[in-house]
Amino acid sequence: MVADQQKLYEAVNQFRNVLKQIFGILLDARQGFHHLKEVNKKLQLKLLHEVPGATAATLDESPYFYSDGPPKHHPDDLAAPWLHGTTQGELKRRNLPGGVNDAFIGNMALVTLYAYWEHHYRERIASALGLQQAELKVPVLGDIRLIRNSILHHRAIALADLQRCEVPKWFRTGEPISISTDRFRQVAAQINEYLDRLVE
Repeated sequence: MVADQQKLYEAVNQFRNVLKQIFGILLDARQGFHHLKEVNKKLQLKLLHEVPGATAATLDESPYFYSDGPPKHHPDDLAAPWLHGTTQGELKRRNLPGGVNDAFIGNMALVTLYAYWEHHYRERIASALGLQQAELKVPVLGDIRLIRNSILHHRAIALADLQRCEVPKWFRTGEPISISTDRFRQVAAQINEYLDRLVE
């Protein structure tokens, strides 16, 4: 029996909104990575026609810097207060689907989702159900906890305890962890199904 139906509805709806927001940020970021890669690709095509002797290889080795506002320094000035520096080639590689940025944002979306659950919504929903926080067990979120531990404590390499996962059985021990859009969508659907059952 639900101890406080109104509290339950409020907590469930707020958690649904957090889940939706995190998924939106994940999709926005991945679209942004693609856009940045395409902008750099177009810039390189332009430079190949405008810079004498330029090749795809030399452009990929050329520096790419982030600055605070419009650049005020020459790219070769290593003493300049750049916010971040890389090469054009590395910029393209890290923004590829499955690249460093793509893997990072997917993994951090899952880590963030679990943090909201464990440190805020699990206790609120449990309380509304008349339970202690530790008594509220949700298989998919328990599995996310295990995946999160491998992400944060094992450099996103699957630890052996991921073999205990009940719902998303995606990773074998020693495999790199990467949360694709499809994987996050599966998790979101499973969480929403659980929340639907709670408020029925």
